[in-house]
Amino acid sequence: RLEKATDDFIEDKGFRQCSREADEAWDLVQRFCLVHKLPPSTVFLEKCAKKGNWLSFLCHSDVHSFLPEELIPLVRKHFSDSSIAEHLVLSLTANLDEPKKSNKLTNSVHFRKRFYNRVIIYIKSMHFSGALY
Repeated sequence: RLEKATDDFIEDKGFRQCSREADEAWDLVQRFCLVHKLPPSTVFLEKCAKKGNWLSFLCHSDVHSFLPEELIPLVRKHFSDSSIAEHLVLSLTANLDEPKKSNKLTNSVHFRKRFYNRVIIYIKSMHFSGALY
């Protein structure tokens, strides 16, 4: 119900589904899940993936400490651009090979550092190939 209410709120306010404003609205849902020890909501991530908005997808997953194991199924299922999906899966999968740390926060920080390095390399390769223009 909270996810539906959040979706309705975003629509009523006229926010784009993957905007910063929408992300802030979904933050309440994530906090509710955390406080009540529920699995984190993936609705915002699914919406971003369906729209092909990988940047909002990554930012939201970063802020809310999603792990690669949680993100890979979403990427495979919802990103329609196969090159972006493939790159994200490869980057996320590479991070699975890293030694496990003692807790989710430590895993998340280590994962983010390695993952963003890969994303930056991908963006630079698109820039130099002219794909960004």
